[in-house]
Amino acid sequence: MLSLVTPTRGRSVRVFNCVKRIIEVSEGLDYEIVISSHPDKATKDLFDKFKDSRVSIHYKDCENGIEAWNHAASFAQGDCLKVSDDDLWYHPDWWKEAMDVIDPTISQYVGIGDFWNGPDSAPWPERVIGTRKFFCEILGGVLCIPHYKAHHDDVEKGDKARTAGVLSRVAGYIEHRHYVRYPHEQRDITSARAERWYGVDEAMYQRRKAVGFPLDYEPVFGM
Repeated sequence: MLSLVTPTRGRSVRVFNCVKRIIEVSEGLDYEIVISSHPDKATKDLFDKFKDSRVSIHYKDCENGIEAWNHAASFAQGDCLKVSDDDLWYHPDWWKEAMDVIDPTISQYVGIGDFWNGPDSAPWPERVIGTRKFFCEILGGVLCIPHYKAHHDDVEKGDKARTAGVLSRVAGYIEHRHYVRYPHEQRDITSARAERWYGVDEAMYQRRKAVGFPLDYEPVFGM
């Protein structure tokens, strides 16, 4: 089973529409959607009325997105996991090639679609499915590296997967409908909260890279 792990804050309608979209385009996939949400009334009202056994929501006032991803991941049951977001738009067949090649019995980190070319690292995947074995053996039992707040976690994971020889790429299309890439989207308070940590996270990445990305944190889940 694949666990799609999503944090959300102040985006009740957006995360609700994202969940509905995943359900719409994922027929044939064995999956669950696990959400960590700020405990706001609007989100609670929407999901209290939404009954689907594949969707669970867990409320916690997390400081940042990385904490929320790991909070949600602690409830995930899948033998494969995917970092998801409330501003993603999943296209039909987004998962098929990845799930065709992934083997839950080994460490794998399978990038979906194009890799991002950043200045800090070799190209790394933004949209990825990893096996639980990868997250436990290579990342030390976390979905996201807890030293970060919002950025560069995916860069470190890409670096570690490449070094371990478990990184691969398949076709698929998942849009990130972020206002930087989609001018019609609005910059909101959740975006602003994440942006304030960019410099801090970039410096953290450089420090961690210099010492070989140690597993100097506690796990949030196991095998």
